Amino acid sequence: MEEIKKLQENRENQIILETKNLLIDTLKEEDIEEAVECVSTSFAERELMSIVLGISKKEWDPLTIQIVELGVKCGLSVVAREKQTNKFVGCFLSQDVFDDSKIEFSKLCSKWEPLWAILDEFNKHKENIKKGEYLHLWTISVNEEFKGKKFANSISYANLILGAQNKFKYGISEATAPGSQAAFRKLGFEEKDYIKYSSYKYKEKYPFEFLEGGVSFVMKPLQNILKETKTKKTLFLN
Repeated sequence: MEEIKKLQENRENQIILETKNLLIDTLKEEDIEEAVECVSTSFAERELMSIVLGISKKEWDPLTIQIVELGVKCGLSVVAREKQTNKFVGCFLSQDVFDDSKIEFSKLCSKWEPLWAILDEFNKHKENIKKGEYLHLWTISVNEEFKGKKFANSISYANLILGAQNKFKYGISEATAPGSQAAFRKLGFEEKDYIKYSSYKYKEKYPFEFLEGGVSFVMKPLQNILKETKTKKTLFLN
């Protein structure tokens, strides 16, 4: 317990949000290994398009490592740890949309092509932007041990708080599943665009023709997040 207390004291000056069970702060180098494991596993096992395309955890790692390391470098991603044990609970990875170009997609295998192609359809919403305006919310992942405890709400909101603290005007994301779409709506995001899986055509084929639903491009102004935090206490009960 003394070791856990020291670890928490070393990080407490960076705390963004504290709840009954969690301490949430900026993602750091010591979090990288656990974050990569959590995110890659989550994507490989639960991301609908990934499952259809047969992208394995090992094939997710080259992308996840880049996003996690960039998240640490830019200081715009968050990590949550359990207060009592200091266990890694989950993380939310985000970055300035202006920095998306730093990701080397050439490191990914060809299985990725249809997935990135459908996400690229939303690039029209990212034109003529300036650095520091749009926070790109890549993904939230929660460790299997802590699923079902509604920790995702607090982790997500902490990430929006971090964006607001860094003066970003908007948060944007491509929500690929009904669960994430519902979560973003709960956080006040509005849908700006939508692509139905079954009708998406890539190289004369329909790679996601048997998937229900689609990808939703969502957006939320961040200017009032810090004020909202005071009125959304129900999000932070856990």
